[in-house]
Amino acid sequence: MGAGTTQETKTLDRVIELAGGVAGITASRANQGYKRFTDAQNFEDLVQALTVETQGYFAAWIRRAQRADELENRRPTFQIVAELVVRLAKDSSSDMNSAWDFALGLLDELRDTDNYTGEQAYPIDCQISLHHVSVVEDRGLVIFDLGAYGNGGLTFFN
Repeated sequence: MGAGTTQETKTLDRVIELAGGVAGITASRANQGYKRFTDAQNFEDLVQALTVETQGYFAAWIRRAQRADELENRRPTFQIVAELVVRLAKDSSSDMNSAWDFALGLLDELRDTDNYTGEQAYPIDCQISLHHVSVVEDRGLVIFDLGAYGNGGLTFFN
């Protein structure tokens, strides 16, 4: 994958790098844009191989970019959206505290303005929400939404 050349794509590169540095995600499970798994791979199987509630897969992409408009006094912003997919034990109940602690730790890492350099934008709004819990069809997946499904997201000034 090529390195970003605009502030938006450089920031997206940094978001992926930060997520990949989180224990429980690692660089091999932090994906940017569209990730195609091989025909022999099954995403639910990959998630099922993880440690319950403390490991996950992360994917992020740019959803929108808005340029400055001096006539409307509008600052330039862009939004990066993402999802975090975590394993949930399918055969037992859970208060999901560990899953939430994991997701909130990731959010803290992504929202820390000290983690961004002058080439990248810094986040002005970071939100995460619970999108989906599936222990039947998907055999124990929790999906946390950082804007990929319409709730939450990461908004940056550029």
